[in-house]
Amino acid sequence: MQRRAVGRVRSALRSRLIRDHHPRAANIITINDYTEREVAPLHRARVWQIPNAVDESFFELYQRAE
Repeated sequence: MQRRAVGRVRSALRSRLIRDHHPRAANIITINDYTEREVAPLHRARVWQIPNAVDESFFELYQRAE
């Protein structure tokens, strides 16, 4: 239950941050196509995509051989 409350507070703060700061931004940096598609319609700023410096294989789950 506490996790849900923290998640709701985090979501509310994130929404407020976006609402308050995106309209003032001249440039926005994203790290992938998905983020660019989601963020671009929210404002008039120029969107720059800089690929994530961490290789995707870092996020793959390691499976131990049995």
